[in-house]
Parts: sequence; C-alpha cells; structure tokens
Amino acid sequence: MNVLLMSLMAPPSASSSQNTPIFDVLVGLAIVVIILIVIRELVVRYWKINEIINNQEKTNLLLKKYFESKGIEFTDKEKARLKS
Repeated sequence: MNVLLMSLMAPPSASSSQNTPIFDVLVGLAIVVIILIVIRELVVRYWKINEIINNQEKTNLLLKKYFESKGIEFTDKEKARLKS
C-alpha cells in the first residue's frame, strides 16, 4: 500500500510514461474497489448491520431450540421457507 501511495505522489519518470492503458485501467479499478470497500464498511458500522444480523441469527437459534423442546414440527412448506 505504501508503495502505491509513494508511486502516486512521486514525480513522473521515464518508465511511468511507458505504462500501457490496460495497466492504468487496472490500477484505477483497484483504487475504486478499495474505496468502495472502505465506504461499505463505514456504512455497515454506522447502521450496525453486522450486529443486527448476529442478533437475528441468535434469535433464530433460540426459537429453533424452543420449538424442538416443545415438540413442535414444521411442515415441509415452512421448512423450505425457513431455509431461504
């Protein structure tokens, strides 16, 4: 990462002018992907989406244990809906 930043801040040299357009596009795409991943993580943390999902999974597990302890059986249609 530091090498990338140093190369971006360094003055252009003779070797950098020989880069192919494909290389420039790939570097640009890589930078865009990294920025999008960072933005996604910030949004996920702000809205606490990961915490909400973990709580839902715990709730589902507790409900499943409760229903099993009471001997409640699901129909095939309900099982199929719960798997998706």
